[in-house]
Amino acid sequence: MKLPTAQPITDAFEAGATDNVSYSSQQEHLAGWLEEYNGPGAYNRANPTTSSKHFYNHFRCAAGLVWLAEALGEDKATLNAAVDAIRGAGSNPSSQCAAFRRTVPWPRILELIEQQPDEILRGITGPYKLRRLAVGLGSRLSSSLGQRLSKAEFDI
Repeated sequence: MKLPTAQPITDAFEAGATDNVSYSSQQEHLAGWLEEYNGPGAYNRANPTTSSKHFYNHFRCAAGLVWLAEALGEDKATLNAAVDAIRGAGSNPSSQCAAFRRTVPWPRILELIEQQPDEILRGITGPYKLRRLAVGLGSRLSSSLGQRLSKAEFDI
């Protein structure tokens, strides 16, 4: 099973805003960003980490966060409220993402991951679990996934 790259709320939210980017979708954007998450990456990170919670709370692309929640199955009313919050937060990416996270916080992302079918989660182990989950979802994210994937091993 694979979640589709195209997500209607995400696609409508970022319509016309992707002219100057190097990725073809938010799925590809998150995958690329997380591909180098445990190292300096394109942003020359001083303190690389493999914590999914840290990723979620520091990723500065609102459309990418919308895609992640939508691809994991967040309900439309919540997503629309989150998009409204983003639009009301001004043009600063950090403010936009903070507004989104107030509507869809990290514990909710863990809940949505828990709701994924077993065939997506089967065989996902090791220190890059979120990346491997995303392979099952259609991209390559990194790190922890919560209780079903050995919560005790990770900083979540």
